[in-house]
Order: sequence, then structure tokens, then C-alpha cells
Amino acid sequence: MIDAEDDEQQRGLDEPSLIGQETPQRPERPFARPDQIELVEALDDAVMLRRLVTLVGYIGDGRPVDEMGDLTPYDTDQLRRLLDIDDPVEGLAEQLGHLPTSGLLPSLNYVIQVALEAGLLRNTAAVDIGDLDDERDLDLDLEDPFDAAIDDADIVPGPQAHLAEGVSLQLAEVAFHAMLEDAGPTTVSDDFDPRYGFASLAEEIDAMAVKLLFWLDQDDGRLFAVDDLATRVWQLLQRELNLDAISGYALDDLRRLVVNDVSHLLRRYAELGVVFIIDEYEVGDGEGRTGVEGGRVGLEPLGRWLLLRLAAEVLGTRGTAEDFVNLGAADMLRAAADLPGAQVEARIDGWLDATGEGAAEALVEAWSVVSSVERRLAYHTLLRLGSDRAPSPSRMEELGQAELAFVYGVDSGQAPLREVDRAGDPAGWVALVATVIELLGSAAAMEWAGASSGSLGITVMLERAWRVGGTDTPYVLDTIGSSHPDKKTAKAARKALFKLRSAD
Repeated sequence: MIDAEDDEQQRGLDEPSLIGQETPQRPERPFARPDQIELVEALDDAVMLRRLVTLVGYIGDGRPVDEMGDLTPYDTDQLRRLLDIDDPVEGLAEQLGHLPTSGLLPSLNYVIQVALEAGLLRNTAAVDIGDLDDERDLDLDLEDPFDAAIDDADIVPGPQAHLAEGVSLQLAEVAFHAMLEDAGPTTVSDDFDPRYGFASLAEEIDAMAVKLLFWLDQDDGRLFAVDDLATRVWQLLQRELNLDAISGYALDDLRRLVVNDVSHLLRRYAELGVVFIIDEYEVGDGEGRTGVEGGRVGLEPLGRWLLLRLAAEVLGTRGTAEDFVNLGAADMLRAAADLPGAQVEARIDGWLDATGEGAAEALVEAWSVVSSVERRLAYHTLLRLGSDRAPSPSRMEELGQAELAFVYGVDSGQAPLREVDRAGDPAGWVALVATVIELLGSAAAMEWAGASSGSLGITVMLERAWRVGGTDTPYVLDTIGSSHPDKKTAKAARKALFKLRSAD
């Protein structure tokens, strides 16, 4: 385990984190698979994901928009505060004579555009111009039904709104795809504030995002200067688009724009938790506004996971369905974790049918040799199988997976949570809560942490648990400290974590 103090210095973060830990390499795999602990930490730090959850929650059943598709000044001001958006509004409001709408605030507008493109939200006035009659007069008229539709338009939940019920890998994936496709940071920004003589250049910059991320992943964790990467993109675009035809000051101005936009692009992906940037410095624009420049950038575990998923979609699955069913349980789970989401259950079900009797037990036997991501996949497969086909909790315990047996037994309705009492076993309590966090998430783990503390109560258990040691203990204490709804319990967990770190 990386020492917390060294990790803090390496990452330049205010508090130690597990994000910077190295994941063991598997020679047969193109990328190191991030552990579930790393992914949870990265998700917790993803500003964009929290903003998307808050945005969709605020929209509720729907909010009105104007003819430009922008939210009202009131809703804009509320969201700016809720999402902690730092778009300056005072000067703009003074110019307009009223508070601005959402389309006039670039950072807020960007979150909304990502939500729309990801299918989390939908604009009821959205019209496919290709569906209109060629002769249709697109000049809006108050008596025109097309205008009436826009006049009554709302932003409402989209088909993927359920993914924004909380921060998750699924939410990160749809947001990532939206940013790679139609909600590219440069394209949306250029629509807001046109800077290029031809819009396709903004799209070309956004299209470089995947290449940038793969560069970061191919250099063994080395950090790159943001400015150097931006210059590298400029050189590629200059060659590919034959920009040398532009000469003199115009070319220099274009280069500065591109370099600035690539830097901006990387910072948008940092908000999503795909990359991290350290050593930035603040600069002023001479008009009282400040921004950040410079810095060094590296790939987050969440970024590596998303690249793995993207590579599986682009390159196809690893082998045919026939090859897949011939794998052992551990290799099957590793291969399944690389598949696009739509293919996972079908491939696993094919493997289960082909393996026949003993397949479910094989998943349990593979438990200790696969990653956390793969264990979660195995767990949800066991739940899908049901008690008739999955091993019983007692059988799981016989196979050496006591914590899995407890969690599965309760989650499948075969045992009540109150029977899982670890009052006299702090080490067992830590192991159990860590398993629940891994399999069910931090919210469910808060209930388990309290119930499994038994007669001791969770506050006393936290005081005993920090002495347990091991890699699970700081993970459990940190999760309770940041997620528990009771402020006193959360404070007790943070205090216990402080004691643990001070003792190291």
C-alpha cells in the first residue's frame, strides 16, 4: 500500500487518497484494471457526476425553457448555487437588466448539454429539422404550431434519467460517451463563443480526446505537462488539416486558441474524474476575472476503466461466443468485465449454460483470484441465478467466502440482517463492511455497519476498528466518515481514521 503522506505529495491533493495507488499488471491485458476501491474513490471526486445527479434531481418532472432551449433566470440562479458553478453573473446581469438564462453561463450550460446528450434529460421542443417539410417556413410565427410547441417547451427527464439517481460507473460511462460524441467541451464552448472560422476545427479538437487519453495510459503513469500535450495536439492538427496555408499572425492566433482549448478540454475531463491535474497556477485576465493555467496531467483509475470499456466496444469482444464459453470462471469474469454492457449478461448466461452443474460454485471459487470489479460482476450473476441455482450461504462459507455468504444471504432474503452480529470481532466487522461497500455501495454499507456492530453500537466499534490494520480498515473508515447520514457517526469515523494514520 502506498504511504498516505507520499501519495499526498505525489498527487498534490489536500488529503491522502487511494486514487494514486498502482494496480498490479496482468501481462495478457492491454491495461491495468483499476480496483473497485480506486474506482469508488475516483467517483467520489468526480465533480461533473455530482453535478449531473443534482441537475436531474432539480429538474424533477420538468422545468420550462425559453425559445432558445434555456432554463429561466430563476432556475439558472438556483442551479448555479446548487451545482457550485463559478460562472460570473454580476456583470452580465447588470448588462441584461436581469439574471441570465442558463445558455449564457458556459459552465452551467455545459453540464446541461452533457445531460441532454447522455439522455439524462430531454428537451420537449427538440425537433429534427430533417422531419420537416422542405417548404416549411422556419421563421417562427406566434400562430404556428411549431412555435407553440417551443413556447410550451420544458426540459424533462430523459430515457436514461434513472442513471442519475446517484453517482455510479454507469453514469460515468454515459457522460463519458456524451463528451466524446456530441457534447465535446470545445464544440459546446465554440457554439457558445465562436472563435474559429470553421466549426469543424472545434470538432477536430474534441476528436483528439481519445488519443490524448490513450497517450496518458501508455506511459506507465508518467505525468505530462498540460501545455506540452496541448502543443502536441496543435502540431498534429496543423499537419492533418494543412493549416500551414494560414500564415503570419493569423496562424499564431489560431495556435493560441487551439492550445487554450486543449487545456480547457483536459480540465473538463478532470471534472468527470477521467484525469487529474496538479500544479496549476492562477492567472488574471486584467478585468478582475481569474482562471487556471499550466499544471501536469495524469490518468485516473476511472479514466483507465472507461478506456477499457471503450476499447472493448471499438475492437469487439475478446474472441467469439464459442471461445468465451470455454474459459474457466476467473478468466470468464475478466473477459466479461471488458465487454460492452449490453453483451455482458448474454455472454455470462451462455457460459453458465455451457458449463452446466457446478458453474455457480465455480464463480465463488474464483472469488479470491479476481479483481473487485470482477467480483461484483460475479455477485450480481449469483443474485440473478436465485437460491435454486446459486450455492447456499452455508456452501459459500464452506468454500472459504464467509463475508460473501453473509452479504448474499441477507441480500437474497435467506437471512435477516440482524443475525449478522460482529460485536466481538472488529476485524470481521471491517471485512464485512468492506465487502458490502464493494458489492452494494456505500449507502447500503451504512445500514450494515450499524446493524453488524451489535450491542456495542457503531461508535464503540469504530473506536476498536481502527486498530485492526490492513488495507480494508482505512477504506471502511473513510467511507463511513464521508457517507454516513448521522453527523456524529461520520465524525467518529473520521476521528478513527485520523488515529489510524497517526499510528502508521
